Amino acid sequence: MKKITQGLLIISICILSSQSYAQVTALKAGFNLSNFSFSDDDGSDFGDFKSTPGFHIGATFDIPLGDMFAIETGILLTTKGTQTKTDFGGYSSKSTINILNAEVPLSFKTIFGVSDNLDVYVSAGGYLGVGIIGVSRNKTTFNGETETDSEEIEFDENGLQRLDYGLTFGAGIEVKGFIVGASYDLGLADIDGSDYWTIRNRVLKIGVGYRFGWDN
Repeated sequence: MKKITQGLLIISICILSSQSYAQVTALKAGFNLSNFSFSDDDGSDFGDFKSTPGFHIGATFDIPLGDMFAIETGILLTTKGTQTKTDFGGYSSKSTINILNAEVPLSFKTIFGVSDNLDVYVSAGGYLGVGIIGVSRNKTTFNGETETDSEEIEFDENGLQRLDYGLTFGAGIEVKGFIVGASYDLGLADIDGSDYWTIRNRVLKIGVGYRFGWDN
């Protein structure tokens, strides 16, 4: 964990130090729908897991590579997780896992200028993240009586892992510096430390932002 944190810190320092070369910086925030992809040793998906809502917030900036292309990076706080629901007879149960990650994305952007004030962009790249804190919650109802409990997730060698990385794909529009976009994170890291199954993150992000330094 210490090495991972140091690595992210070094990356963040490099990003911030290179910001002076960037023409435009954006603040972004929005809504997440997160889920886990579970598979066994044979690679077969299993389980009935539902997406859980969350958020993302942070700062990104572009390093221009000409009129149509740029490298986008930054620092984001983003939630990930999943939930399961069971309901039969007089018994119902809902279990939720929520994890807050700090992430550094790195994407290649192609920007299409539709008009003087309107740009459309598509992006593809990757991300590197680390889990800051996680919470699991369970709510059960039986014969009209409800019990709830929650506990902090302990990241360890045999449990959930802090390190996460994967691919990210996005698209959106920008109008006079205001941004509306969506992206999808396809986790490649197995965040489960056991030998029984593989767990990878899947996250859909829908967000808005404002880009400072917009050139009108």
